[in-house]
Amino acid sequence: MPRRELPFENNGYYHVFNKMIDRHRIFTYNMYAERFMKLAQYYRSTESKIRFSKLRQMSDFEQQTVWKKVGLQKNLRIKIIAYILMPNHFHFILQQKADNGVSTFLHHMIDSFTRFYNSKNHRKGPIFLTQFKSVRIVSQEQLSHTSRYIHLNPYTSNIVKNVENLVSFKYSSFQHFLSPGLSSFCEPKIILELFSKDPLVYKDFVVSHAEHQKSLGYIKDMEKVRKNGKHPF
Repeated sequence: MPRRELPFENNGYYHVFNKMIDRHRIFTYNMYAERFMKLAQYYRSTESKIRFSKLRQMSDFEQQTVWKKVGLQKNLRIKIIAYILMPNHFHFILQQKADNGVSTFLHHMIDSFTRFYNSKNHRKGPIFLTQFKSVRIVSQEQLSHTSRYIHLNPYTSNIVKNVENLVSFKYSSFQHFLSPGLSSFCEPKIILELFSKDPLVYKDFVVSHAEHQKSLGYIKDMEKVRKNGKHPF
């Protein structure tokens, strides 16, 4: 993975995203989406010292011992604040908690997933673009708006036709924002605190902007079509 010009800073928030080569729609398959999220849960910790594939070969007791260490807040290299898996790309909002946490997390997660996918499909080579993209989040307003953008992705892209169906979109942290105790690895409270800790206030914040974001997405997509003749993602 090429070295980044600007390093990530501890306690900083970042919107990170990457897409698959040739627009493969891998995350339409539950097996791959669930594996990817399990890898995210595992490699967010500095205690993920054993390859995930090796961990799966250990006894149940040994696995449980490792997962307990992985789940401890003091061992996190990053916190996952929000996420979504789209058919051929992903978005995360991450807070870095340890030096090189964001880069290490993404490197291990993508590398492990690529090896898993390639072994299942008898192929070689990368699945994702070599360099992921990132945006430093510098204000509370940017943090909340970025989370809304992420959670509206399935509606903006017409994967769900009704904005109310976003709540049941499986591989999204939106459901965790509406039921904060639901997730063992996503931490929405940081953003919910900006909405009086009220999930319904946050839901209205997201849903009320749905049509506007969809219209902006359509304009952006048509501009890309005009320039290169291809739809993005």
